[in-house]
Amino acid sequence: QVLCCLSQQFAYFATSAGGSGSTRGNMLRFPEEIEYSDKYADSRNEYRSVILTEAVCLKMRMLTGGQGRLLTEEECTKLGVQQSPGWQHYGSHRPEPHILLFCRPLSVVRRRLPP
Repeated sequence: QVLCCLSQQFAYFATSAGGSGSTRGNMLRFPEEIEYSDKYADSRNEYRSVILTEAVCLKMRMLTGGQGRLLTEEECTKLGVQQSPGWQHYGSHRPEPHILLFCRPLSVVRRRLPP
């Protein structure tokens, strides 16, 4: 399995929380259904974020034992996160743990495109 986004992972976790528009004090904004961001890319990887519902976030905490660890593709599927193959969970938005960050190498995307 190809690992991507290692430098982004460490850089992301090193940043402190800024004033996010989706938090109010200690209140987190949970969507009614799992939300998927638009995809964006750099020269090597494609990225997206996934916002979990409150119920799915609680399932994730139970699955991980409250540890902020990365999820496998199988665990994401069990939680109801629906994505095409190849997406890797590389981090979470620190002040909002229900926002999961995913990436996949552009080489995976190119292999999936018809010639």
